[in-house]
Amino acid sequence: GGAEPDRRADVPQRMRLGGGGVHEPRRNLLVAYMLWFVSLFGTFGLHNLYLGHESLAFLRTLTLGGVCGSGLLVDFFSLPRRVAVRNGKRQPSLPARDSMWRFLGRLADGAIGGHLLARPLSLLSSLPEHVCRLFGSGLVVALSSVAQGYGPPTATV
Repeated sequence: GGAEPDRRADVPQRMRLGGGGVHEPRRNLLVAYMLWFVSLFGTFGLHNLYLGHESLAFLRTLTLGGVCGSGLLVDFFSLPRRVAVRNGKRQPSLPARDSMWRFLGRLADGAIGGHLLARPLSLLSSLPEHVCRLFGSGLVVALSSVAQGYGPPTATV
């Protein structure tokens, strides 16, 4: 029996830990803010791609930055926390339940996304535009829910 080959040779040096484990490369807050800025203040979600949030980047692009640009401001102020979570310096903080405002925001994202997607989907599928608008809205609401990791709001007693 020969010795096992060293599989660490396949891993770039910058991704190796001292104990032989592998981790994701660290993210830099300045780079995240620069990507937010060059993607038209976050409209195209490059900063989200950098942080590994592909579905949120896709959602921001579909809705041109969220409801009336509100997603852009949320992203701007949450970047320090999100970079710290990505780098393992902070635990992710998920609320126990979703708020009604966040849920309404996702519905508004869906309405905007459905409006923006209706025409291209109609041209591609030959379905009526109102059907494509409804499908596009549902798709954006679902993507928004997955991207934010939340479910529908819970009723409080």
